[in-house]
Amino acid sequence: VSWCEDQKIPLKIWGEPNSWKKYLQKDSSIELQGLIDNKELPDLYRKSKIILNDHFDDMRNNGFMNNRLLEVLACGRPLLSDYHPDYEKLLGEGILFYRDEEEFLEKLNDLKENYDTYRKKVLEMWPKLKDEFSFAKRAKDLALRYGITYVTPIFAIHKKGHYGGIVGRAFEDMVEYHKLVKEAKASGADFIKVMVSGLIDFSQYGILS
Repeated sequence: VSWCEDQKIPLKIWGEPNSWKKYLQKDSSIELQGLIDNKELPDLYRKSKIILNDHFDDMRNNGFMNNRLLEVLACGRPLLSDYHPDYEKLLGEGILFYRDEEEFLEKLNDLKENYDTYRKKVLEMWPKLKDEFSFAKRAKDLALRYGITYVTPIFAIHKKGHYGGIVGRAFEDMVEYHKLVKEAKASGADFIKVMVSGLIDFSQYGILS
């Protein structure tokens, strides 16, 4: 933020305004937007062209990664973040990393000039994000580290236009169904979950809602 302020780079910040004011110059050009509900973040990310990210020193020093990296990429936007070799190894295709102010400005200009190229790289990452960073996949990986037996279908499968759309992946024919089963297996699914119905129609024998 201070680098953007010094270089007069337009920047908007969402967060508690009073927490940020103490870091800004009196005549700062930085725009404070106030707090935002977490459920509104995806829409904000999609409307933003470039998102900046950094970590607290203790997070970075211990290799912890904040949620923003995955959230922004999942929304189809490239971002600029502080460097850590683990971040780069996991998500380097869609993120430009900086180590100091000079590199920050260099990478920011690169992102501006080649925005469409980096945006394309992010969109190409979606299969990786879906396969390696879904909640089910990450929960399974963490459970194994702590000796917990955790089984998951990774995702549920349902017939397109029918029950299950809120949580599952849809198919229209058996060819698509076969592809989803193979994808679930490749992603580490322990079983296949097929969404059929939520309630039975008690007025008609054998009929599902």
